[in-house]
Amino acid sequence: MRNDNGRRFAWAITLVVVLGAAQDPDASQGDPAPDSGVVGDRSKRTFHRPDCSLLKRVPMRFRTELDDAEAAAAKGYRPCPVCKPDATAAQPENKSEGARTKAPSAPAAELTRPASSAPPESRRREQAKKASGELDEQTKAVGLSRWKKASSEVPSVTAGGRFLLFSTLPPERAKTLLKTLEAQALALRSFLQATTGPLAGPEKISLYVFRNEKGYIEFVRANEGREVEAGTTAHAKLGVESPYLAAIDPLKGGDEPAPSRKKAKRDDDSAAPERTLAGLLTEQLASGAVASAGEAPRWLSLGLGAWMASAVEPRSPYYRSLRATVFELYRQGWMTKTREGLGGQSDSEQIRAVGFSLIEFLSATNRAFLPYFAREMIQDNRQFDNVIQMNLGVTPEQFFQVWGEFVAARYGRGR
Repeated sequence: MRNDNGRRFAWAITLVVVLGAAQDPDASQGDPAPDSGVVGDRSKRTFHRPDCSLLKRVPMRFRTELDDAEAAAAKGYRPCPVCKPDATAAQPENKSEGARTKAPSAPAAELTRPASSAPPESRRREQAKKASGELDEQTKAVGLSRWKKASSEVPSVTAGGRFLLFSTLPPERAKTLLKTLEAQALALRSFLQATTGPLAGPEKISLYVFRNEKGYIEFVRANEGREVEAGTTAHAKLGVESPYLAAIDPLKGGDEPAPSRKKAKRDDDSAAPERTLAGLLTEQLASGAVASAGEAPRWLSLGLGAWMASAVEPRSPYYRSLRATVFELYRQGWMTKTREGLGGQSDSEQIRAVGFSLIEFLSATNRAFLPYFAREMIQDNRQFDNVIQMNLGVTPEQFFQVWGEFVAARYGRGR
C-alpha cells in the first residue's frame, strides 16, 4: 500500500511540473496551424491573419481559432491594425469536400443552454441609460410580483451591489448572505472574464429565499409553469429577463445557531443541515452563469458550481459524497466512466461529481490554467482533448491517468 501511494503522489508531482512548465508565456510552443481564416487573441480581444507578426508574440493559451473575420467581429473581436484582416482573409470552404474536420476530441458533451435567450443588447442598452435607483425599483416591482404568486407572506427586500434579496430572513442573516454572494459574484466574474450577461449587466440579480418547500414549489409552478424535481432545493434562471436565483432556506428562516463552546459536532450530525443557504446559492449562481455564457458542457456548469460552493461551506458532507462518487467511478473503470461523465452520458449527480473532481484536480495542480481551460470549454466544448494536449504538453491519456491517481490518493484516504 505504501508503494502504491508513493506512485500515486509521484504521478501528481509529475503533472505539477509538466503543467507548471506550460505556464511560461515564452515557452516554445510553435506557431499554430489553424484551418480557419483568422486567429483570435483573447487577452486583447483582437483577431489576426495566421501569418501576422504580432500573433507570433501571443502565447498559445490566449489563441483561439475563428471561422472567419465576420465570425470574429460577431464575437466582439477587433481586427489587428498591423495585418488588417477582413472577410477576404477567411478560407472559403470547399463544399465538394465537405466541412473542415477538427482534430480528435472528447465525446460531444451534453450542452446546458438557458431555457430562453438572454435579454437582447437593445434592452441592455436601455437599462444602462436608467439611473441605478430607477432600475432597482423596476427589479423590485418584478420581484414582488413573482413572490406574490407563490406566497402570502410579505418579504423584506434587502439590496446589495449585485443582488436584490426577497426573503423573510432575519436582517443580520440577510446582510451576511449578501456579503458572501457579492464576493462570490466578483470572483466568478473575474474567473469567466465576463463583460456581458447577468454578472456584468446593469440589472441586479434577484434572490428569492423561502422558509419552506411549499413556498418554493409554488414559486416554480406560478412563474415557470413546471413541477420541481424531487430533492431540488435551489435553482437559477440567469438567461432570462430579470434574472434570478431561488432557494429553500436550510434553517427555515431562523437565525444562525450560536457558536457552541462545547466540542464541535461531527459534520454528519443528523441535527445539522447538510448545506448552507450561502452554499446553495453560490452553487446555483456559478452553474447558471456558466450555462448562460455559451456552449458549456454540463460537467463544467455543474462541477464549477459545486467547486465554488465548496469554498463557502467546506465542512459540508455534500462534497464528501461527491468525492466518494468519483472514487467509486475510479474503481469501476476510470477512463470509461469519466469519459461518459464528460460526454453527458451519465446521470446528473455523476456528471456533477466528475466535473467537480476535474476542477478540484486542476485547482490543486495548476490553478493558473483553470480559468483559461474553463473559458475554452465554454467557447467550444468539443475541444477538450485539443486544449489539454496543446496547452499542457501531455496526451489526453496521460492527463486522465494522472487525474485518476490524484483521485485514488486524495479521495481514497481512510477507505
